Amino acid sequence: MVYQQREGHVHVPLRHVEEDGWHLGEWLSEQRRAYKQQRLSATYAVRLQQAGVAWDLQQQHWNDMFTRLQEFRQKHGHFPRQQQHHDAKLGSWLNTQRAAMRNGKMSLNRRAKLEALGVAWNQHHQTWNDMVALLEEYQQRHGHVQVPLRHVEQGRKLGTWWASQRKFLKKGTMTPERRKRLEPLLLIGNITITTTTTATT
Repeated sequence: MVYQQREGHVHVPLRHVEEDGWHLGEWLSEQRRAYKQQRLSATYAVRLQQAGVAWDLQQQHWNDMFTRLQEFRQKHGHFPRQQQHHDAKLGSWLNTQRAAMRNGKMSLNRRAKLEALGVAWNQHHQTWNDMVALLEEYQQRHGHVQVPLRHVEQGRKLGTWWASQRKFLKKGTMTPERRKRLEPLLLIGNITITTTTTATT
């Protein structure tokens, strides 16, 4: 409890030895082992749980990363990419979740939580959604979507991307779902797109 009050959590590293010389990390590891083997008394188990101890470290790590993902999404309006220098670890973790989904190794509960947050399993779809989120941020900041061709938003070439989307709309090669997502922005910007062919993709 001294450690918890000082650090704000009880995720004690295995080799941690600071509390009056006691091997606190190894002791906590032994409590988890005893709990899994049903050797830990109910009283001890309750006290440890009340202190915030998680019995499954892998699940605890997943929960912690999911919380970070929620916070990132709320702050930036999109999801992290692995190459983003300010949170590359979170982007890498998200890619790992997509791989688990593709390989059929993700639980229904985790899948539901990620999908409710707005995660797209296809990386290309996610990138497109992230770019729309950046365009929406641009519109909220400037009051329009007349993005200069060479404009870069958060390290991404928003101007070039937006020019390409308008071409796809004009040619009729954008899916109805994507067109529907962009229509509110087109209306705000007074942008008229005359489709030359029927949408095919």
